[in-house]
Amino acid sequence: MYGIGKGCFIQQCCTFFGRGGIAIGNEVFIGPKVNLITINHDVNPENSSATYGRPIVIEDKVWIGINSTILPGVKIGYGAIVGAGSVVTKDVPAMTIVAGNPARIIKRIFPNSVPTNNHLKKHFLKELSEV
Repeated sequence: MYGIGKGCFIQQCCTFFGRGGIAIGNEVFIGPKVNLITINHDVNPENSSATYGRPIVIEDKVWIGINSTILPGVKIGYGAIVGAGSVVTKDVPAMTIVAGNPARIIKRIFPNSVPTNNHLKKHFLKELSEV
């Protein structure tokens, strides 16, 4: 699983450890010094020289801020924003902003305006509570 979609913009000094696989969608912006790390060591001290890989999937129209690190097995959903300096250890839902170490959801992105439909609001709030 490797690939970079159309219209991506990847800044300088990024590190991609791709042994576990990296898939980058279309129109993704990756800031300077971003790390995509797909491998890790075994936590058992008797086997610490062993490594394992899990893929990173970045869907379309994602924006990853400067000096962020994405760890093995993470999927970043459509239109999500990762704040500068974040360490992403878990999947990021589509259309959310995450930041921090570890990265946490800061807010939901509502294109154009906040939905007025109560059913839609409940859906978004339910999805956020499950993360």
